[in-house]
Order: sequence, then structure tokens, then C-alpha cells
Amino acid sequence: MLWEIGLHDSEVLALHTKNLQTWGRPRRKDPTEVTIVLWNPNEYVYTLKYSGVTSIDFSFNWRSKMYTGFDGQDHYFDEDQGGIHTWLYDELTSFNDSYLEHEIEFASGARLVLLFKRLACTRSVAKRRYAEAQRNRGKIR
Repeated sequence: MLWEIGLHDSEVLALHTKNLQTWGRPRRKDPTEVTIVLWNPNEYVYTLKYSGVTSIDFSFNWRSKMYTGFDGQDHYFDEDQGGIHTWLYDELTSFNDSYLEHEIEFASGARLVLLFKRLACTRSVAKRRYAEAQRNRGKIR
């Protein structure tokens, strides 16, 4: 489903890391989770949940006004682009028999590489309806 629509130009709404309980029985081998929440131009909000994460490599410099495009040339932003900004390109590959690797490039020049066991994707209501629900929260109809 997700790969059919593509994530190009999706706006990053949230990026969370979470370390799950590691004590008790059974002990979790890879307790780290990463969640990315995106608003896609198709008007839906997507949540990507990576579990069994063993490596996170995130490079982000909000002061940077330059990024290198796939043409190999340096490009400059004219103004602040809004933090991490939008999802440009990604590559999901098999790392070995147990783990996958997801490499993501963002419009700000940020780069995220995750090594993980499982990936779950959910789609929620359209952003427009979500925004209306937020505005109307607490109001009696």
C-alpha cells in the first residue's frame, strides 16, 4: 500500500524514538522503536513504526542552507525551509537475513538511516478533517 503511493514530498510532522521496557521476562532483545509521522500530499497522515531497531544514524543541521542533489551539485535554500522539511528520497534494502535498512533523504539535507527488524505503516484521516477535529475539540455541536 505505502510503496504504491510513494512518500516523496511528504511533510514530517513528528520523529520519535522510544526505548521499551528491558527488564523482566522475557527480556527484549532489540527494545528500541522509531516512529515517523508524515502528512502526504494525498491528504492522509501516515505513521511508520520501526521496531527492533539496532542502529540509528541521523544527521541534521538546521543551520545548513545547502544540500547536495542527486545531480552531484550543491544547491542552496533561499530561506529557512522549516526544520527537517519534506521527505525526498528513500531506499529500503535487506541488510541480512534478520534486518532491513531504510535510508531516507530530506529536503533540508538531513539524512536518516535505520537498521531494524519490523516496519508497520498505518494511514489515518485526511489532514483537513484532522485539523477540523482539532479546532472543534471541546465545542458542543
